[in-house]
Amino acid sequence: MVHQASYPSFRQISPLLLTIMPRLNFDTSKDPTADKSLASDDIERLIGQLENSHALLYKTINLETGALVETMDRLVPGFWSRFLENRRRALKQFLQNKQSEPF
Repeated sequence: MVHQASYPSFRQISPLLLTIMPRLNFDTSKDPTADKSLASDDIERLIGQLENSHALLYKTINLETGALVETMDRLVPGFWSRFLENRRRALKQFLQNKQSEPF
């Protein structure tokens, strides 16, 4: 005859588990400013730096474009006005083509 080990049933163990296992409390912080952790401050600071960097980039691009336009207008008088006229025509043509195309 093979001896089988007798294991306690879950019903016998579950009351023991409830007394041994601590209750989980996910709302352990009583501090209302707990959401404002150091990590969120760092994230906000990095987002601010990124926004400033983008603003500086766009200002630099505008400055370079202005310098290029001024230089080209000196080298080829009327360059900028011809460029703007060509751009206006191209945009008008693009919009006309876009209206005639089906979705």
